[in-house]
Amino acid sequence: MEVPEHALASTIDRWMDLVHRAQQGDTSVYFQLVRAYLRPAYVIALAMVGGPAEAEAIAQEALSRALGRIGAFGEARQFASWLFARVRRRARHLLRKRRFRGAPDVVGSGERDSRPPEIVGVRRAVISALLVLDEARREVVLLHDLAGWAHWQIAEALGISEADSRQQLFEARRILHDNLRGRL
Repeated sequence: MEVPEHALASTIDRWMDLVHRAQQGDTSVYFQLVRAYLRPAYVIALAMVGGPAEAEAIAQEALSRALGRIGAFGEARQFASWLFARVRRRARHLLRKRRFRGAPDVVGSGERDSRPPEIVGVRRAVISALLVLDEARREVVLLHDLAGWAHWQIAEALGISEADSRQQLFEARRILHDNLRGRL
């Protein structure tokens, strides 16, 4: 779905205004910033660590710290890429800690789940298939398909072009399709 040019400019302007207002000390916009950025931060963390609880903790901690230091941050337009870089660093730190302890890279595979077994099986198959993707494709597919972001938003946040976002999504879906065929 293509977003009209004027709608894109309006959304970008609104986000930049929120970040700028927060930088000026307006704490009333923090809730709106959390609503805009928590889910995408969670999706990026989930793409890296695989465990929903850990991904949530990483996203919340990164966003909390980012908002706490927003006044010291420079360009408002770069807030998303700055936040997501922080999420990636926290996730990599957790992964290094897991490897050091000899823990598995994916959390949650041994947790008790009260959902029906077929749902749990599908969830595990999808997580396994996502882990086949490289980090960049995993981020794009999750931001687009799980968080509902448009390609222009993904491009802006990840520092890539819209064409790269589209290409990575296409390739990720092809890989996921091939990997999940016959498993579901």
